[in-house]
Amino acid sequence: MAPCLAAAIAGSGPHLYCQARAIVYDRRPVPARPDAFLIMQIKVNGQPYEAEDSLTAAALVERLGYAGRRLALEINREIVPRSRWSQTPLQADDEVELVHAIGGG
Repeated sequence: MAPCLAAAIAGSGPHLYCQARAIVYDRRPVPARPDAFLIMQIKVNGQPYEAEDSLTAAALVERLGYAGRRLALEINREIVPRSRWSQTPLQADDEVELVHAIGGG
């Protein structure tokens, strides 16, 4: 066993400097972050999109810059009423379609 590894296992404080390899081993435990999130893949209008796993339909619309606009939103071929956007969590591999209504004549 390498002397640095043996010293690390024996416990030489929270940090151990290995002179033979010039490596610093940090032995402190990594704290869990309460705001940590996982990344998932969804599709938005047919294009791949990375989002955190806690994203709602309303948050996606806001993030894409469409908040306050007249939109229709569909998730996996089902229309989601605007009143339910904030209560609709997105799942990995969801297919989201956004249609922006444009007036004109």
